[in-house]
Amino acid sequence: MPSIEATVAEVLPPYEVVLNVGQRDAVVKGALVTVWRTLDVADPSTRAVIGRVRRPKMRFRVSEVQERLSVAESIEFYASPLAALLRPPVRRERKQVVKANASADAKTTAIQLGDEATIVPPAEEAAETAATIATRPLLTLQPLTSEDRAALEPVATRLSSLVAVTVTNLVHDATYKPVPDSRIDRAVKAKLQDAYELARQRLISAEDHLRSILALLAPESVLPSFSMFTLIRGAAVASIHARHLLDPTIDEGTRLGRALSVRLVNLEQQQKVHPEAQGSHFDDRVEHLRKRAEDNGVAVIRDRKDAIIGFGDGWPSDTDLFEKYIPGIGKTYFQYLSGYAHSLPWAQIPMSRAQASDDPDIVFVPTDVNVPVLAAVLNGALSLYDETVGFMLGHAGYPADVWTAAKKS
Repeated sequence: MPSIEATVAEVLPPYEVVLNVGQRDAVVKGALVTVWRTLDVADPSTRAVIGRVRRPKMRFRVSEVQERLSVAESIEFYASPLAALLRPPVRRERKQVVKANASADAKTTAIQLGDEATIVPPAEEAAETAATIATRPLLTLQPLTSEDRAALEPVATRLSSLVAVTVTNLVHDATYKPVPDSRIDRAVKAKLQDAYELARQRLISAEDHLRSILALLAPESVLPSFSMFTLIRGAAVASIHARHLLDPTIDEGTRLGRALSVRLVNLEQQQKVHPEAQGSHFDDRVEHLRKRAEDNGVAVIRDRKDAIIGFGDGWPSDTDLFEKYIPGIGKTYFQYLSGYAHSLPWAQIPMSRAQASDDPDIVFVPTDVNVPVLAAVLNGALSLYDETVGFMLGHAGYPADVWTAAKKS
């Protein structure tokens, strides 16, 4: 049975619309309804209408059919820009409708009397869906809406400026060519530069991840559904580690303790890969770290079995670091990115984006990237990276305008 064209005859807030077709037009209960946003396009030279374009405004499901009219209920769900995606909500919130002259917000869609609508019978809808799934390529170019572009373009521009000049050279010079009597210069002369060398490595890693993201945002590239968030996590974790090592509020003894703790974590991870091949390397290096700590008045942290587990104030978990440097939302921010990195369904298939199907026990969850959320999450990582590079250059005694100028080049 072919689709049926209709118009909106009435709007029944909060969830329903009335259509001007019914049983006599072969409308059946359960049919899918798309209400359209239409625009007449005029030739700018002659002002003559040269055609019309239609874009989906909102989707409904027919719930009641009378002889000459039918009633359809909203089947779309509202999701806030970030918070609703961080965990499946206890109760999914349906998107509401309002009449065109009423005020609308993110939770509502304004429907106008006379709006065009298309009704697809359930059998036809199922056939179209099956055909779409069967022919859909694994990766597709995701068209961006005007809202998507408004959210993403300023963040992409900021990203481009942050990686316009390679940070590798800047942080290398900050580490090995600091201004005389700067923090890093004094640390190098005292042979306490470990933290700065580790921060340099982390910032180079963060830049590498950010450059990969920039490449994926190029116009000709495919916008992937999941991996962008994994790349953002890599950049954010590297930046947060560098931020903790470069903390401007601590003395150099505390900074050395943090650096030694990082080196210990690295040795522990290396030891797990192939312990037999390591021989005595692990024990020898841990002993070296212990001696450096004690020679510089840094506390050695041991567990109940007297094994060394850290130095100074230790090394916090990544979750704690994000909460410390992004207060209030840092923990949630990191857990959200980690959900993508570990391919967890609550992150990649959030129920807050669920759409109803013919079967009340089954919902459809889109997996295309939520661009406004992507932009917000990426912007948070850029702020962290931007600030941390500034700390690195500042500790080297470089004027603030060095980093400012680099970002404008």
